[in-house]
Amino acid sequence: MSIIDLVNQLSLVTLTPKLLLQQSFSKIIATDLLESALQKIEQETLWITANPNLSVLSVAYFKKAAAILMVGAENVDSVMIETAIKKRITLLKSHEPTYLVCGKLYGLLQLQNLCIEIVC
Repeated sequence: MSIIDLVNQLSLVTLTPKLLLQQSFSKIIATDLLESALQKIEQETLWITANPNLSVLSVAYFKKAAAILMVGAENVDSVMIETAIKKRITLLKSHEPTYLVCGKLYGLLQLQNLCIEIVC
C-alpha cells in the first residue's frame, strides 16, 4: 500500500508535505519503545508511535522505515519536522490513539484484500 493511499483513506495530516508520498510500505509496527522498534522495523515499515522526539527519527533513518505515523494528542515540534525533512523521512500525524489507528488500518487492509504484517 502506498503512503499517499494511507493518507487519503485515514485522513492523516502530512507533516512533511514536500517529501514524495508515492513510496509504499509492506509492514506496520506500533510501538513507543525504541528498543522494540530497533528489533522489528525493516525497510518499508510504517512505524506508528506516540513519541514525538528526535530519537524516533534516528531509529527510522537507521532502519530505513517508509514513514512514521505520530498518533495521539501530542504536538510535533518544528525541530522534529525540519529534521525529518532533512533526513527525508515521511512524517504523518493522526490525533486518534494508537489502538484506533491500528484498528482502522486493519479494516482498511481487509477491505482491500492486502496482506501486510501488523506488529503491535
